[in-house]
Amino acid sequence: MKVLFIGGTGSISTACSRLCLERGIDLYLLNRGNHKDRIPTGVTFIEADINSRYALDSLRGEEWDCVVDWTIMKKSNALRDVYLFSGHTKQFIYISSAGVYQPSPIGHATTENDKVWHQWDYARGKYEAELVLRPKRGKLPVTIVRPGHTYCEFTIPTNIIGLGYGLIERMKQDKKILVHDDGRSLWTLLYSSDFAAAFAGLIGKRQAIGETIHITGEETLTWLDIFGTYATALGIKPQFQFIPSSCIYQIDKEVGAGLLWDKALNRVFDNSKIRRFVPEYEPRIAFAHGIRESLEWHKRNPDKIFYNKQVNETVDRIIREAEKWTGRTGKSWSLGGPGS
Repeated sequence: MKVLFIGGTGSISTACSRLCLERGIDLYLLNRGNHKDRIPTGVTFIEADINSRYALDSLRGEEWDCVVDWTIMKKSNALRDVYLFSGHTKQFIYISSAGVYQPSPIGHATTENDKVWHQWDYARGKYEAELVLRPKRGKLPVTIVRPGHTYCEFTIPTNIIGLGYGLIERMKQDKKILVHDDGRSLWTLLYSSDFAAAFAGLIGKRQAIGETIHITGEETLTWLDIFGTYATALGIKPQFQFIPSSCIYQIDKEVGAGLLWDKALNRVFDNSKIRRFVPEYEPRIAFAHGIRESLEWHKRNPDKIFYNKQVNETVDRIIREAEKWTGRTGKSWSLGGPGS
């Protein structure tokens, strides 16, 4: 089977690349080459930006059993792929996001039939791309996959987008850990190799064409559970700074948006549908085990960790602003923010 991944070296797709090779797939990766150390031996690597003329020339005349685009973020990306691959692949898999769903009511696990919403720019872009691709199934045989929060050895889960291993550094340095609200929103996490086991079963599966399927974890945790698991693995007692998501949004809209319309919500999922297509799917790696694997990798590869210092500085700024408010007024931040 001849398969093209656009991307293929990200936090989710790296494990999928490895597993596809193990299963004997003739795998091609097209990406910009920013993470060549993650490219497994045995793939055919095309170093190019998918939007470049070189990529167009490299793809011209090629026919595929399956094309997977891990990089689509918005409508225009989807329109590009309709142009590039219509009539040239037996299956096209678009990697959307489980972030498009409305929050899960307490006691309800989200299914693919539940409603989506458009509050967050990231989720809006992903869903608008779905709307472009879904009607194209005649020319472009589309399967839409919505991953949940998936992590791996080099990208660990945090509530602040982009913080990554900065969270570990904060704990080690005894700096305050920013916790949104009371830290008790329900969350699910999935290790990348577990995701890959489900995802690889969809490649080449004609019954999945025209379907939208999410692949998520099933271990339900609060964010306090998640931070506590890190602390236990590190042997550290963390300092928590609790700030309402609405107040964080007032200080920094980009960070706050990722909380208000995603991380601060309850995200619990029903994986019955992926099991109908891949009956053997069973997440095997509990978070406590997965994060220890990631931290061990961190020790062995200190030069390869994802650590955005600018995001870490933003966390410091948000905490300082919250403390200023408390110091000026003698009051804690309320759910409505200062002055509420």
